[in-house]
Amino acid sequence: MHKPFVVPEGVVFLVEDDGVTIENQGDVVLHTDFGGRLLKRIVSHHGNVELHGRVRAGTLQAGGSLRCGGTASAESVHADRDIEVAGDAVFGSVHGGGSVHVAGSAQLGRATAAGSIAIDGALKSGALECGGLVVGGDAALGSVSAANGITLLGSTTAVTLRGNEIDLRGPSVTARGVQGARRVSIGGAKLSVDAILAPEVHLDGKTSGRVTVIESNNELGPNAVKGCFRLTDYAEMVGDTSVFLADRGLVALGAAMALPAEAAVDHDHASGAAVSTNDAGAPAEEPPAPAAHAEPADDADAEPAAAAAGEAHAEPEPTAEPEAAAQVESTPDVVEVVEDEPGGTAEAMANDPASGPAVVVVAPPSPKAVSMQDADPLAGAAEHPMHAQLAETVQKIVDCYANQELPLAVEKLRDLVAGRKYTEVRAEITNIWSELLKFHQKKGMRIAHQVTNTFNSVNSMVKKM
Repeated sequence: MHKPFVVPEGVVFLVEDDGVTIENQGDVVLHTDFGGRLLKRIVSHHGNVELHGRVRAGTLQAGGSLRCGGTASAESVHADRDIEVAGDAVFGSVHGGGSVHVAGSAQLGRATAAGSIAIDGALKSGALECGGLVVGGDAALGSVSAANGITLLGSTTAVTLRGNEIDLRGPSVTARGVQGARRVSIGGAKLSVDAILAPEVHLDGKTSGRVTVIESNNELGPNAVKGCFRLTDYAEMVGDTSVFLADRGLVALGAAMALPAEAAVDHDHASGAAVSTNDAGAPAEEPPAPAAHAEPADDADAEPAAAAAGEAHAEPEPTAEPEAAAQVESTPDVVEVVEDEPGGTAEAMANDPASGPAVVVVAPPSPKAVSMQDADPLAGAAEHPMHAQLAETVQKIVDCYANQELPLAVEKLRDLVAGRKYTEVRAEITNIWSELLKFHQKKGMRIAHQVTNTFNSVNSMVKKM
């Protein structure tokens, strides 16, 4: 028996060439994909949105919770309560008043959630501000600020990780900064990190790699990590460390660290209209390429490893905790669209293994994944237009050692630039800086401010080439 198609009073229902628009005060439940058309705008002002099967959308907005029964892609997702995706998700911007759970992998632009964000598979994202973060697979992230814990079980690449307790359990961790208000624990990973700060820092004995600065109140114990300067020791070599910390979104131990108590949700109940803090399709912050432990400021900020289109944004200022809004009762009317041809429902398609988990990107496209192993744009360059300026700046560093032993690190930098090996310069710049610091430490010499400032200029030029 065919189900009736009922459109309650006050509902906006448009099926146009460029997509489908449905707006309702109460719940919206869809069991059809409208023949593969884009769901241009699906809105429940005071109720839930429930979508079965594959979802290809522009804007999804729910005054209550939002649930996608299969895979989903959308430019903008906004729910005053929880967001759940049964399969994989590709979302441009996400605003959740509750928790966000994706049963598969996820690719997010900028995301805020008052509750936790839990991804069972891998995650690629821009900036995240949430109650907590748990990722079961590999993670390529922008800056993450969590009120509670951050648990990452796969390989991690991030700009900055900030939370109450941070647990990193994958085989590798690459980040500019990691800070826990209470504790940071890393288990047996290979590290490439600028700074780790927390009252308690615990490194598994098998942890290796390099961390420029580790600041904690406890002893680290045996490990194979190189660097590990205390801030006071690092300051003796480079001077004031406040800029070093600020550039990485970190604060000294004992200073107040702002973490989100609750993510901001911009929803005007009086008008029933969602106010998006990010325009649909706006570029999201991108996670960095490994920029491990260079003290010089990185004017180009993080380089893309995997994120939405566009350049990386600076880390957002923490949003203030919003006042609790009065709960609006859901209206009883429901829009439920059902495709009742035998065997032709979107729900049946979702249950058909042959349909596969592929996500179709909407137009304009949702964030597109970029492989972390993509070719370097400098590869194969003969001579960059900025070569003369770069060579001249490096020579200024060489000149600072005119009357003393030339550090091997400086000699290496000079030779790479002279050989037009721009790709290697950019890949090795942070290691060269670390080697230079160790040279001065062994010699008991304070590094000259002119060297630090000029190295900053080299670093900036390389990132812009």
